[in-house]
Amino acid sequence: MKRNRKNRTLTGILGLASIGWAIAFSGDAFAITKISRIEFFGKSSPNQIVVVGDGPIEFERIDNSADQQVVFEIRNARLANSNAGRRLDTASFNSKVALISPYNVEGKNAVRIIVQLREKADLSTLAEGSRLYVGIDGAADPNILPNPPSRPKKSVAASGSSSDSSSSTPESVPSGM
Repeated sequence: MKRNRKNRTLTGILGLASIGWAIAFSGDAFAITKISRIEFFGKSSPNQIVVVGDGPIEFERIDNSADQQVVFEIRNARLANSNAGRRLDTASFNSKVALISPYNVEGKNAVRIIVQLREKADLSTLAEGSRLYVGIDGAADPNILPNPPSRPKKSVAASGSSSDSSSSTPESVPSGM
């Protein structure tokens, strides 16, 4: 009887230890990226949308051509605050984008961003670190915003010479400041 009780106790301790190890080593696997702002650069050519978070951006793009929409679903993410969830009315810009609507997906750790287009457009995307760049009828431009100050800039081998694009700052419509 004593031996059986010891075996159950040992099994219980090992089971709890396994759960503890799983939690301890899963750290970032369950980290939720907080989307702090979404910006639209309507005077740049091509127009740009930038989604800024505090962690990696993992997304799926869903094209809904019947409604002239492109939906970006960002997994393992939530809007940081109500300002980050504000709709961006881009009607005053000479752009193919009419409206940008971000929201938290109920029942999931996901954020959806609906880009309502006025007319057909080609969208290019680039996820780089904690940012998602979207180019409207042109390349997504990671240089549209300065690099975050807290992270060192990665060196990337590129052909040709580098240029400094910080001489002019395009006007943007930010959300979530």
